[in-house]
Amino acid sequence: MRAERLAKLESHTRAAHTAAWSAFFQRFRAALDAVPAGVLEGPFRAVDLDELSDLEPELRAWDEWCDAVLPVLERGEAGDLSVWPNDLPPPPGDPQPLISELISRWRRKPRLPLAAMLVLLALAVAVGEGGSPSSEAG
Repeated sequence: MRAERLAKLESHTRAAHTAAWSAFFQRFRAALDAVPAGVLEGPFRAVDLDELSDLEPELRAWDEWCDAVLPVLERGEAGDLSVWPNDLPPPPGDPQPLISELISRWRRKPRLPLAAMLVLLALAVAVGEGGSPSSEAG
């Protein structure tokens, strides 16, 4: 009887864990869908700060946030029941203004490699929303 209850509890916990991460990744996908498709088709490499020197301090904060978020995402994706979406560290700020600025610069210079940075910022949108409707970028 106790083993059955434990199995049922574990099953319920795993289902809730999967649902929570699924909802998070749906928010992430919605944020990515708000980014113009062409910006994500270019080279996926480090952002060249020569083109964005005026944004360097802000980009540095987002890079540090990325270092804190990725291990949590990896553990969650691996099914670690001790890690839930609300364990992700909060973003260093509202990503929407920076998303809009980067998209604006990309429109002026489509060869600017911003895909990696925009994916990171879309991730921040998903973390910051925590279930609220996605807002449009750009």
